[in-house]
Amino acid sequence: MAKYLPLLAEGGFVKARCAIRKEYIHPQRKDEVDVLTETAIKLSYRLEGLSETISKNIDDLSRERDFVKSLLDTAPVIILIQNRSGEITLLNHYGRSLAMYEKNNPEQLRFTDFLSADKQSNDFHKDMMQIFAGKLHQVSSESIMTCKDGSTKYIAWTHCPLSEKSINEPLILSVGLDITKRKTAEEELRKSNEHLQAVFRAADSVSFITTDSVGKDLRIIEFSPGAGQIFGYSQKDATGKPVAMLYLQEDAGLIARTCQAMWKKKKGVTLQLDMVRKSGESFPALLTIYPILDLNGNIVMILWVSFDISEIKDIHKEKERLESQLRHSQKMEAVGTLAGGIAHDFNNILQVISGYTQLLLFKKQKDDPDYSKLETIGNSVERASALTKQLLIFSRKVDSELKPVDLNRGAREIYDILKRTFPKMLEIELDLDENLKVINADPLQLEQVMMNLAINARDAMDNKGKLKFKTRNVVINHELIKANANINPGEYVELSVSDSGAGIPEDIMEHIFEPFFTTKETGKGTGLGLAIVYGIVKSHGGEIICHSKPGKGTAFCIYFPVLKSETKDLSENKRLVKSTAGGNETILLVDDEKTILEIGKNILSRFGYKVLTAENGEKAVDIYSKNKKMINMVILDLNMPGMGGLKSFEKLKEIDPEVKVIIATGYSDSKNEIESNKYFNKNIIKKPFPLSDLLEKVREVLDN
Repeated sequence: MAKYLPLLAEGGFVKARCAIRKEYIHPQRKDEVDVLTETAIKLSYRLEGLSETISKNIDDLSRERDFVKSLLDTAPVIILIQNRSGEITLLNHYGRSLAMYEKNNPEQLRFTDFLSADKQSNDFHKDMMQIFAGKLHQVSSESIMTCKDGSTKYIAWTHCPLSEKSINEPLILSVGLDITKRKTAEEELRKSNEHLQAVFRAADSVSFITTDSVGKDLRIIEFSPGAGQIFGYSQKDATGKPVAMLYLQEDAGLIARTCQAMWKKKKGVTLQLDMVRKSGESFPALLTIYPILDLNGNIVMILWVSFDISEIKDIHKEKERLESQLRHSQKMEAVGTLAGGIAHDFNNILQVISGYTQLLLFKKQKDDPDYSKLETIGNSVERASALTKQLLIFSRKVDSELKPVDLNRGAREIYDILKRTFPKMLEIELDLDENLKVINADPLQLEQVMMNLAINARDAMDNKGKLKFKTRNVVINHELIKANANINPGEYVELSVSDSGAGIPEDIMEHIFEPFFTTKETGKGTGLGLAIVYGIVKSHGGEIICHSKPGKGTAFCIYFPVLKSETKDLSENKRLVKSTAGGNETILLVDDEKTILEIGKNILSRFGYKVLTAENGEKAVDIYSKNKKMINMVILDLNMPGMGGLKSFEKLKEIDPEVKVIIATGYSDSKNEIESNKYFNKNIIKKPFPLSDLLEKVREVLDN
């Protein structure tokens, strides 16, 4: 019977029940066997239902297990379970892949294998003990995970206990999120911020200021050390204050329009304006206003970057001043070239007029009615010659004849002249330093400088007011050099000529030293007075500076270098009575102007000399080569067509190294060649010359 029991008939409950009914159930049998049989059948029904339930539950659990496994393996986080010893009992696919342990059995790993530093392991061990003890229900931490290949990842961990009662051993569930990209971005951001902060702090010549982006008064949030140096505020004083305190209120509209343009373009906008320091001083600045955007492109702050461009402005002004000086020098050079071009021919013409005038005077007595007229012609020639010389000096085409001079003496002489010739309503004052140092100068040119300035002052004051001459010793420092770069530091004698006139308008100040520039009416000024003064001062190695304001008069300050040598020759400039001794020597006179040859031959013959003439260098060389034994001297014009004076002189020296030569010239552009020849330095006579000077020079050279 046992083989038919339902408990042994696995999967055959119906078949077993049928067998029991067939064998044991009879109407006559109602004993214990019947009871047992009924019970077995009922139990069979029960067991059949239970088997079906268990089978269904096993299928459900299997499906849930597969679902959970799928979740664990597809979750983009590390999921692991570890026991009290730290051994990993479960590690999902993502965790194995991230740590590069795909081929390893997770039971072979410990959680501390994922930690890269001993300190992290110690901290984790303490936290785990707290969880196992029930003191902590959740722990969050960040750690650096070391992968199998040695690379590292930043992981954010969350640990909590598993509270399943069916599990005898306590376990911990750990979930880790890979935050490597976030950490890398944070590190890059930190380094970038440190770099920007370093620039923010180190740029002492640049101002960085951040402000609010909204509100009527944009208030300062950050104020760099450079801003402190430029504006004079400390960071504490500036923070929270409106940025408007850093610019002029009259520029508020300009700033508002610039901010509007920045908001519209969402990029930096640059402008130039005057900004204001804490002291109230304004200064030129270059300001750029930048928007600071958030991740959504919204402006959250404004960055104000400014540069103090005062020095750049000064450099620009200096550049303009130097360009102006260059233009002025070029104009003077042009006038000098013009003056040099006409000087020779003009002086030859003057020599003819002067020569014939002097020849006529030789024949006249002082009581002759024509004598004074001839003297007037002679004086006019001298003035014309002086004008030509002034033009050449002004353009620095000829050198001044320098010697030690006491400037005070010249000022007193001019004072005496002006007192006699200027209107009595004009007050003239001298303020002279009695211990004035000696300068190296041309006395006649100094007189010209003072006279020209005095005449200008007289005209500016309309013949009434105060004219003052002042002298003093000064030491030029770097401040004055900064104001005028053409002067070197050192000791100078200052001559100041000032007046109480109307002053010079600012718009014409830069033109006052230009040749032929004048504000006087036609016929009342040549425009050369100040230009000649400028040229004379420059030829003395000095500097002239004009100070003037309309309505407050004008002062010209002239600086002459102090003479370093102790040798002083301060004798009065007196005209010497020149001898007119003649002789009987033979002189070869060479000039391309026939009238000058006639005049020279006439005067030399009158004083006993025999005279041969030549109209050019080639003829002079030919005559001398044929008559060198009888010719005692050659008077040679320097500027002639053809061979010219210098070449002629060289040929004469080849014929006779001991030849005596006087150079007679109206002007030479071969200055360097003349200066390089020591002979010329002693034996030059400049046209137009008095005939008495020629006679004296002839006698001097012949006798020596």
